[in-house]
Amino acid sequence: MKKLIFALSAGLCFATTLSAQHNHMRGVCGTSEMYRIGLQTHPQATEAEKRFNRFVETYKQNTEHSSEKTSGYEGSKYIIPTVVHVVHSGAGKPDSISKEQVLSMFPHLFEDLRNVPGTRGFGMGTDTHIEFQLATRDPKGNPTNGITYTKDADATDVVIDSDSAGIKPGFGNIKLKSVIRWDTTRYCNIWIVKSIRTVDTPPGRGNIAGYAQYPWYPSPPTDGIVVGHPYFGTTGTSEGYSSTTTHEIGHWLALIHPFDSSGVDGCDPGDCLKWGDKVCDVPPNAPNFKNIGQRRNSCNTDSPDMADISRNYMDYAIQDSAANHYSAGQAVRSVAALVNPEYDRKNKLWSEENNQRTGVGKWGAPKAYFWANNRYTCVGQPITFIDYCANKPTSYEWKFEGGEPATSTEAYPVVKYNKAGKYRVELKVSNLSGKSDEIAEVDFITVTDQKVKLPFRENFSGNTFPPAGWTIDNPDFAKWDNQGLTWQKSALGSGDTSLGCAVMPFFYYNDYKQRDGLQLPTLDLSGNREAGLTFNLSYRPIRYYSESAGAISEEFLYADTMEVQVSLDCGVSWWTVARDGGERLMTATEAIRTTNQNSVTHLTPAPWKKFSVNLNPYAGQSNIQLRFTGINGWGNHLYLDDVAILPQTVSTTTGRIEAFHANQLRLEPNPATNQTSLVLLNQVPGTVKIEVLDLMGKILSQETVITSGTEFRHSLDLLSFAEGVYLVRVSDGVSVRMQKIIKQ
Repeated sequence: MKKLIFALSAGLCFATTLSAQHNHMRGVCGTSEMYRIGLQTHPQATEAEKRFNRFVETYKQNTEHSSEKTSGYEGSKYIIPTVVHVVHSGAGKPDSISKEQVLSMFPHLFEDLRNVPGTRGFGMGTDTHIEFQLATRDPKGNPTNGITYTKDADATDVVIDSDSAGIKPGFGNIKLKSVIRWDTTRYCNIWIVKSIRTVDTPPGRGNIAGYAQYPWYPSPPTDGIVVGHPYFGTTGTSEGYSSTTTHEIGHWLALIHPFDSSGVDGCDPGDCLKWGDKVCDVPPNAPNFKNIGQRRNSCNTDSPDMADISRNYMDYAIQDSAANHYSAGQAVRSVAALVNPEYDRKNKLWSEENNQRTGVGKWGAPKAYFWANNRYTCVGQPITFIDYCANKPTSYEWKFEGGEPATSTEAYPVVKYNKAGKYRVELKVSNLSGKSDEIAEVDFITVTDQKVKLPFRENFSGNTFPPAGWTIDNPDFAKWDNQGLTWQKSALGSGDTSLGCAVMPFFYYNDYKQRDGLQLPTLDLSGNREAGLTFNLSYRPIRYYSESAGAISEEFLYADTMEVQVSLDCGVSWWTVARDGGERLMTATEAIRTTNQNSVTHLTPAPWKKFSVNLNPYAGQSNIQLRFTGINGWGNHLYLDDVAILPQTVSTTTGRIEAFHANQLRLEPNPATNQTSLVLLNQVPGTVKIEVLDLMGKILSQETVITSGTEFRHSLDLLSFAEGVYLVRVSDGVSVRMQKIIKQ
């Protein structure tokens, strides 16, 4: 048993007390151990896994260069018919959970896998376009609610290993799934049981929360997911939402723990495609339960080195209700498992034929969800509403208070609002099941017609935050101690008489790369030939280090980023005009240095510095929006004060953020007739996109070129354009530069 105990402690861990919010005794995942046991009888699974990994890389490359690439408004492309088998010790016992408890899990699974905005499942990750739905037709074609109940006191206590003579490890799993299962090529089977445990754990709740079978494992009869009843659903015997089922679904879809590795201390020793979870956008980490309020960088073998991401569904978070995302790489790997022609029991499940046979998708009861591409807009600006509905509606009934049109039957309607105000949106959906669902959101859309002229200044000294006309974009709705995690007001001003400033509380954040915007009122620069932005900033990142024998053995910089962004279409699309972070953005002489990743002050205290951004490319425009966007790196609070938009070109020797505009883009000649030379100075060699836009922001032409050298010239053809004023925009994935061009 020593080997098994080591595997559970190093790769799985033991039960740990969770937050007081739900009092979870968080069980661990048994998937890795079950797979190790299964290899004893199915050694061919090792080669099957290698074939799958090769398939994933081919699929990813083909997808990136085809029209199949996941984008914007696609809805659920893969709907998985699901049956939940409640195997219990007797009617009335806690493990004989109610239908309501089973049903309560599925909205959360949908929100988790679809990354639905405005829900708990919306995090820093991506929409997998996968959903799991309870079947409404059983294998014989009869109506069902997708839930079965089977009494078997022996089978519901699942022992995944055994020391008993004559009983092979994994027998408990086989016994459970022999009691009841539906065809695994037509249904995803989920078994809910009393306990899952190792043989040295007494009967009862068990020390394992759940486990699943990887798609390359060659035993169809045991395919599926097993979850202990306290971790399933949000009512009844559940103690609140747990990410356990979403985690096990990830395994069923070929996702691996980021700490499953052959490296030292669980860290990938090299190529992220060959080690650990085989996904490069999730950093490796040593096996441990991660408190989302504590910093950890348990592996430094990844390049670039990233700290542990505690909220990924496939990792372990002590507050397991806090997990909120799959990464883009995990989404690709999951879809690859569903489309791989080698796996019949996966690629047949989501077919239109099987959806109809099992009563899901268009044939299952829909659930209404929606969002919009822009919730804070200007009068007359089109807004696209986005269908996030479950079970593929075939009919839509939209109502837009104050909108034009006021109603729509399209999946993705485009609506304008001709008066300022806050507006209600309603949606009712139905499909071939004959059932419908509806949802209404009050004050969902905010429309403004106010514009400010220059000069404009805000020092955040008022009692209201954000100030009048300003808005906050907080897409993840994250909280810390029940306080919103986004831009807030602080009493720490940039001057002796200042009564406040804006602060982005990065120190408390724990979703890497999560973005929060602080948006200014709409600006009218139509009467200005020049314009410039200035602001005061106070920021000091945290540099963690450790010492061994008097020498520094490890360093890691927790660095945040800030962008200044501009929009010409009332917030539909944003372009970064200035960006910097970490020690380049720092206003102190050095970062805070500490040997304790968690116990450092978040009160900067750093001096204030003035930063500036040249806004001349946007002078003359009547409808400009600016915002400050903080991008979290879990470093330290960032303080912003004394924001000013001035009717002249501004510059300062402080503020590295200014360098984005320093003599980097010229147009020669300007004005021009049929052709001009676009000159890029100090350009890093690589790919850039060159676009010509009209003054309303509409793209009229675009091309992609490869730059080289510190001065790059490119001939820009203007022959097809009428006489007038246009914008030339150059973007390289890091920055965006713009200049006006006059066509004569």
